[in-house]
Amino acid sequence: MRQPARGAASSLAFAFALASCTLLVDLEGLHGGAGADAGDHQDAASSPDDGHADAADATSPRDGDTDETPPSAYREAVMADAPIAYWRLGETSGTTAKDEVGAHPGSYRGNLQLGQPGALSNDADPAVHFGGTTGYVELGDVFDLDGTPLTIEAWVQSDAFTGPSNGYTEHYVLSKVGAGGGGGGYQVYVVPPQIIDGGSFLPRLAMDSHTGAAFVDLSSPLSSLPTPFMHVVFVRSATQWILYVDAVERAKKPAAPITASSTPFRIGAGYFEGGGYWVGKIDEVAIYDHALTLARVQAHYDAR
Repeated sequence: MRQPARGAASSLAFAFALASCTLLVDLEGLHGGAGADAGDHQDAASSPDDGHADAADATSPRDGDTDETPPSAYREAVMADAPIAYWRLGETSGTTAKDEVGAHPGSYRGNLQLGQPGALSNDADPAVHFGGTTGYVELGDVFDLDGTPLTIEAWVQSDAFTGPSNGYTEHYVLSKVGAGGGGGGYQVYVVPPQIIDGGSFLPRLAMDSHTGAAFVDLSSPLSSLPTPFMHVVFVRSATQWILYVDAVERAKKPAAPITASSTPFRIGAGYFEGGGYWVGKIDEVAIYDHALTLARVQAHYDAR
């Protein structure tokens, strides 16, 4: 999965990688997500770049988790579809990322800013800003989802960046993949502006695979960085993959298998510590063990 950076160009790539297929799609004009400007990086509840998140008590309740907390239409829409895990990433202190389902709390690590303006215009729940050097959320070896339908959903916003993260060109939204992509699993990532083998590396939103077979590549220009928040949903049914951005179907292809991976599931970083750290905000990450319909994707987007 590594790509050598050989210069700068005004392009970006956003990808979903499986252990085996690639689907790429135009992101031009997909700026319908609601959220704060990418430059709004407040220092409140931020963590020092020392390899650890805010040292506040990890078991303390999440700010706003009181009986007076107003109901969230977006949370209710997500929970109505029975995710197996759902991290709002709305903490303002502490080291624990609450799982709304309850089974898979995450651990904040490294250079993170908690409590940043989030993706949802009708919900004050904040997001996390990832600094691109050490910050991520650790979940452990979970969510192989090999051989089953699945849906991966998140609101993502990418800052402007031009180079590798600790030697890796990919900046990961999430990852559950083996070394070099050869160990199975899946991942969502962005490739910064660069030139590969003498030609422009086109910006693209993608699903891809590497099995020795032909590499499928459907791509077109992305206008600029930074991006606003985008609602990104990958759906794998029994027969096909479908990619939705802001509740619009952008691409689909026949379903490809996912091989189980023993590597950790991480939000905001690649398959091992030391590379691929996300630069920007991530919000409202959900994993499902079934395929959401377009109607339900639209319902989530409308609840923002």
